[in-house]
Amino acid sequence: MIDGLRPLRQQPLRCVTLLALLALQAGCSAALPGRVTARVVQISIPTYDVGGDDPTPRLFEDRGIYPYAMQDDVGRAVKARPRTYRAVLLENAYTRVIVMPALGGKIYAAHDKTNGGADFIYHNRVVKPALVALRGAWVSGGVEWNFPSFGHTINTYAPVPFVIEHHRDGSASVVVGTTERVRRLRWTVRVRLRPGRSAVEHVARLVNPTPFHRRAYFWVNGAVHARRDTRVVMPTNAIFFGAREDPQPWPGKKPDRSYYGRIAEPKDHFSALPADFIAAYHEKLDRGTAHYAARRQSAGKKFFTWGTAREGAMWEPLLTDSSGRYIELQSGRLLSQQDTWIFEPQSVTRVSGSWYALRGIGGVDVVGAEAAMHVERVGPRRYRVGLNATAQRPRAELLVLAGARVVRREVVQVGPARPWRRELMLPADVTSAAALAQLGLRFVLRARDGRLLVAHGVGAARRRYGRPEVRPALAGGDAEMLYLRGRRALLEWRRTAALGILRRAAEKGSARARRLLGEQLLIFGEPQAALVQLDAALARDEHDSRARSYRGLARLRVGERKAGRDDLARAAASVGQRRVALLAQGCDAMSRGRFDEALS
Repeated sequence: MIDGLRPLRQQPLRCVTLLALLALQAGCSAALPGRVTARVVQISIPTYDVGGDDPTPRLFEDRGIYPYAMQDDVGRAVKARPRTYRAVLLENAYTRVIVMPALGGKIYAAHDKTNGGADFIYHNRVVKPALVALRGAWVSGGVEWNFPSFGHTINTYAPVPFVIEHHRDGSASVVVGTTERVRRLRWTVRVRLRPGRSAVEHVARLVNPTPFHRRAYFWVNGAVHARRDTRVVMPTNAIFFGAREDPQPWPGKKPDRSYYGRIAEPKDHFSALPADFIAAYHEKLDRGTAHYAARRQSAGKKFFTWGTAREGAMWEPLLTDSSGRYIELQSGRLLSQQDTWIFEPQSVTRVSGSWYALRGIGGVDVVGAEAAMHVERVGPRRYRVGLNATAQRPRAELLVLAGARVVRREVVQVGPARPWRRELMLPADVTSAAALAQLGLRFVLRARDGRLLVAHGVGAARRRYGRPEVRPALAGGDAEMLYLRGRRALLEWRRTAALGILRRAAEKGSARARRLLGEQLLIFGEPQAALVQLDAALARDEHDSRARSYRGLARLRVGERKAGRDDLARAAASVGQRRVALLAQGCDAMSRGRFDEALS
């Protein structure tokens, strides 16, 4: 059962084949306008079997998975067999979403009902695991939730609990999640459809219920179909190919890396600047996919491709039978996947985003939470503007501004089933080269109530980008540099290397290195060794409340209970350590039968 959620009520199951489920598009069970349905179904999908879990425990790896087992016996099945999966179908008038709790709670498929049921999330018609994830088996397609460990997560090819919710506003959601047992961190993701809206919303709730600072990583990974004319858009002028080093221009010229068909090799492309969205548009099909995730929560955006050359093409038959190639559009809390954060103990964080279909606008330049826009110049004074919206906007307003002057105003009828695209003739005095260089043009879509939906600038009004923040070089061998390098190694999931570097920093007198060593030793079950380091850290800096809190925990662990309680009481005076220290004191009081003391 998911923590804090009621158990799922018994619901009648519908057993259908995947093709029959897709045939619902014909309208026999189409959602009524203004209504969202959510139901449990059973779908039959051709599946390549995976062998049993590896009984050999993986105990000594930096990216450890114990107590989980490896799922690496893949590739032996030469033919797929039908397998029935329990899934959740969310549907409204515009969008159909299949969520698969049996495969890590991923969104398995999403269809645009306004466009003949077209996939706007890559729909892999088979379950064909390959050796990609932390535990081995991984299935391509859909939208997956990767937390808290680096890469395709531990639960990606494992069932997770789920619950269906119906909300007062008429929306419906399915909540998936579990506790990751390596670090005891919890996650849930609520996938939600609202009445009258095409966007598929998701809100992740990430919890560190432990008393320890934990390394954490969160990326949402969505796949979309790849065609040679598929173009990826991110609001940046620079990218990193991996770690935040050596930024390169985006999209570039030779090749223009925004086009899938022009990239030969497998490659990660991380936006070098915090970004609100990433999108892909299939130019010949005139449709695409938008992913919005505000940079205040999800600064990172990434485009991954296997590339068009043989090196990447070999993965297509390993991952699917007939669904074709895909690219990945991703968003994460930090700028690159080399970056992880230290998840504070006893804390919760939320990360939200949404996906929606694009069509009929010729391309995409900018994506907002509720609308997307494409602008192209088609003549000396003519601009073609395309608009999509996630809800009906019967009297929206499109403004074209040159500086503060409104040079064109259009009343717009736009909605999920009604893309808007027009050519606009603009005055000559604002479209000349000199005027564009001086003032530029700004295209602004506002809702009927005046609220900004989306905006895009050309010429001098184009978005101005800042300078990418590369990570420090951390050169040198003094105590400070060694501490910082050791911490970086730890955040990069290189724990063995990190401990060696931190010991060198501690030998040179770094109290912070002593504290971090003590924390890691305690987390990995060596409280006596942790006490040596924490004692040394506090001998240099007695005001370090974090070191004192950890020493209190270590003392309790080795049986020095009174000294541990004293440390925790002093640590509780610090706002940053108060929750952990008070909780530890309460647990200690309960273990001694002092229940009134524990409650206080």
